[in-house]
Amino acid sequence: HRVATLALLALESFSDTVLDPACGLSAISDVFEEKGYSVILSDLVDRAAVSAGGVAQLVGDFLDSRPDGQGEAPDIVTNPPYGECLNAFVAHALRVWRPRKLALLLNLNFQCGFADDDRNFVMDENPPARVYVFKRRLPMMHREGYEGPKASSRMNTAWFVWELREDGTYGGDDGAMLTRRIDWADYADADCLE
Repeated sequence: HRVATLALLALESFSDTVLDPACGLSAISDVFEEKGYSVILSDLVDRAAVSAGGVAQLVGDFLDSRPDGQGEAPDIVTNPPYGECLNAFVAHALRVWRPRKLALLLNLNFQCGFADDDRNFVMDENPPARVYVFKRRLPMMHREGYEGPKASSRMNTAWFVWELREDGTYGGDDGAMLTRRIDWADYADADCLE
């Protein structure tokens, strides 16, 4: 989502190359490329997405993926699939890929819940360092090919950002999670954080 991604890039910096493992139609990665990043596109479904460098998206299940080598994972930024696989998706990113930085556009309710071991792993044992809560709801993101009336979003969303600390754990200072309310409209013309 363009406006959400512009806000993220004004607040966070990433490694030169980022992986978007749920790229969809590449809305997030297009903004990253506009701002000078290289992207690796991947999705469960072949959406025929192509990076600005002409590299076609990879097709495969993120839950079956692994980085090339230990300590070689790029930063990961995506709007992951919601539904039953969401908790496993996030846990897989932190357990297997272990990126230096992971930024996920999620429903604000992701902070809640206790009945899922993967959710407890990512929110209690490996909490995000920062959560940027959109105080204004994002414009509605409609499914691919939808041609009906455009509705406004009823979902409260936030960027959840995990950052690997020097001791090999995730979390903010002293393991605390900083929550900050932001208005995406304030960042529409902002520069990227260096």
